[in-house]
Amino acid sequence: MNHQYFEKRGMRPLFVEELAVHPNYHGMGVGSFIFEQIEHAARLRGCTQIVLEVAENNERALKFYSTRNCFKLDSAIFMAKKVSVDAELLGPRKIRLPASG
Repeated sequence: MNHQYFEKRGMRPLFVEELAVHPNYHGMGVGSFIFEQIEHAARLRGCTQIVLEVAENNERALKFYSTRNCFKLDSAIFMAKKVSVDAELLGPRKIRLPASG
């Protein structure tokens, strides 16, 4: 998370790492209760915003948050690279010495 983004905008965010409700408990008010508790914690800590990440294709979560007056802050693109599993340490390699002058 780029904290400078928020500082430049005078925002004091409470970052929510993850919020999920088991599908068996959807529609029972569990998510609403959790979100109310998060809002309360934010107020107690003097935060001005709650900031969380939602996948663009997670329509259920987007609807949940939008009905609670959450709005899209910015666009973000997540990049990934698959890493092969090799030996724990890389093997030795030659290093370039600076040219002597």
